[in-house]
Amino acid sequence: MQKPKKTEELNLNLEANKQESVALRLQKRVDTITVYLNTIGENWNKIGEELLAIRDEGDYAGSFESFVKTTFGKTRDWAYKFIEGFEAKKSLPAHVEHEIQNPRQALALATAPLEKRTAVVEAVKASGKKMTAKVIEQEIKNQKIIDADVEEPDELGTKIPKDILPEWMRAKAEAKENRGLINTVARWFSNGLGDGEGKKRDPIFRAVTMSNQKIFSDIKRQIGMVDPHAVCPTCKGTTKKDGKKCGHCKGTGFISKFEFDNIEKKAASKKETKNAKPKK
Repeated sequence: MQKPKKTEELNLNLEANKQESVALRLQKRVDTITVYLNTIGENWNKIGEELLAIRDEGDYAGSFESFVKTTFGKTRDWAYKFIEGFEAKKSLPAHVEHEIQNPRQALALATAPLEKRTAVVEAVKASGKKMTAKVIEQEIKNQKIIDADVEEPDELGTKIPKDILPEWMRAKAEAKENRGLINTVARWFSNGLGDGEGKKRDPIFRAVTMSNQKIFSDIKRQIGMVDPHAVCPTCKGTTKKDGKKCGHCKGTGFISKFEFDNIEKKAASKKETKNAKPKK
């Protein structure tokens, strides 16, 4: 296994007065993962927990993918398998959580909807069969729970059709990751410009204008347009309307929160116009 690089080589893009403490936090997580990798049999789920924390804290420079490759010599998929496995195991109640003992079992269980996972584990346990990934997958099929009418729900509680779920999850993950990157760059500019009471502008930012905050806000707003919020109310997630690509969601089957709110405003406006009393 490639030896993780020193944290100081990770080129953390943070203000100088906080860099040391953040660097120590990141190095501690990297060191913890390294220990777990050497005893992976019993600590695989904790690797996922630490990788999830690193991703969400965003202390690294660049993308999460490049951090994982540079630090551990691994791919983004490698990291997300541990993260998804950890989240699947964590979603179980205490009386069955210990039954999931390796990443293969956890990833198999993750294919079932959240509300069905406990029943799957309990059924395998009651059958007396060994808790393997293959047996878990078979039990999921036996319970017929991988179906379009029992997929994960959107932000409104509507079930997401399985045909659009892969793109939904990809859009959700990439929007979250890139929003974190923008926040890191925005903090760098904010501290460099001396935003905040008692702070001074860093000399190297002498030529930078104060309009950058608006730029970052605009970018984050655009990232929000990628982030799925609801199944498309026009095509109901089928991606087509009257046999043609849905003009509302453009064939993705889902819409962002901005688009959803805009629909609500238009509907309210039409209702108000309809109910308005005619002028005398």
